[in-house]
Amino acid sequence: MSKSIKFMLISFALLETGELVMSSKGKRTIGIVNGPEKYDTLQALFADILSDINNVNKKGKLKVND
Repeated sequence: MSKSIKFMLISFALLETGELVMSSKGKRTIGIVNGPEKYDTLQALFADILSDINNVNKKGKLKVND
């Protein structure tokens, strides 16, 4: 997660991208919120995204478009 002015961004990077994983070119933004950087804000506004991430971590795979 990163903070840009008043926005919070959730992004991901694939480890297979090598050195790009440490640069902005290797990251993909999956969520943006215009609000204060507080746990309650993250929990409420990113709940669906965080749930999906936790499910992928738990199952070890992701099904896309059925």
